[in-house]
Amino acid sequence: MTQFLFTYRSVPGYNWFGDPTGLPDWEAFLETIEPNVVDPGWPSFEPTTRIGVTGPSTQVGGYSVVTADSQEEALAMAQGAPTVTRGGGVEVAVLAKLPPDHPAERIRGQLAKA
Repeated sequence: MTQFLFTYRSVPGYNWFGDPTGLPDWEAFLETIEPNVVDPGWPSFEPTTRIGVTGPSTQVGGYSVVTADSQEEALAMAQGAPTVTRGGGVEVAVLAKLPPDHPAERIRGQLAKA
C-alpha cells in the first residue's frame, strides 16, 4: 500500500486551539482517516523558518522530527540538510504539545501497541 504525507499549511497566526470549531473539526477529520493513519503527526502554531529555497519551485521531499533546546539549535541542524545545497531548502516548524486526550495522542498510543 502506498503511503502519503499530509503537510497541513495554515494561514499565519491561525491556532485552532483558540477556534471554537477547531478541535472538533480536527477530531472529526482524524476519526475519518484513522483507519489509514500511520503517524498522526503534530500541529504547529508557530511561524515557520525557511532555509534555502522552499517556495513553489520545490516539492516536499520528506520530513524528520527532531528535538532541540531552541529554535536556533534546530535551525543549525537544518542548515546541514543536503537539500539546502542542492537547490531546495528546509522549513522548520515548532510542533505543538498536545493534551493527552487529543485524538492524535490516542491514535499514537494505539499505534505503539500494534
